[in-house]
Amino acid sequence: MPAKKKRSKKMKNKQNLVQVLSISAMVVLVILALIISSPKILKSSYIAAEVNGRPIYTADIERQYNALPDSLKAQTNKSKILQNSIDVILLKQEAESRGIVLSDEQFNSLLEQALEQSNTTKEELESKLKKSGMTLSDIKTQFVIRTLLNGLLVDVSEEKQQETVQEFVNNLRSKANIIIYMK
Repeated sequence: MPAKKKRSKKMKNKQNLVQVLSISAMVVLVILALIISSPKILKSSYIAAEVNGRPIYTADIERQYNALPDSLKAQTNKSKILQNSIDVILLKQEAESRGIVLSDEQFNSLLEQALEQSNTTKEELESKLKKSGMTLSDIKTQFVIRTLLNGLLVDVSEEKQQETVQEFVNNLRSKANIIIYMK
């Protein structure tokens, strides 16, 4: 009998070992699944989208939305702001790829012209920018984009300009690597 008890005890030990190993393997698999999926979960909590590897942060979308006057908030939403941000990045990247850049001197000259035309001081502009959550760097980006689009629209009739710009942006979007995380 003692031999049977030893065999039975060995069988129970083997069964227990198999159970422990099975449970351990399942735990490891669950942990691996969490580790693999957690970057996406974490990204979606602070990155709204990526455009050709460049992140658009959720906080920036929130800031832009919150800076809107209430009358404009009724006409837009965060998704539209995100789509606009994607377009701005694509246009800026296209301008850079075409060598369209503004030196600080060129930017300051354009800024001075714009300030004179609008009868605004630089301090007033900076105050308005701060309230809207923008910076002078954002204005520089807008000047670069305007330069790109002006070159695109040289021989385009006024009636066709908006359509031409939309087709151009759609073409940039079709070639871009855009990942949207924001719901």
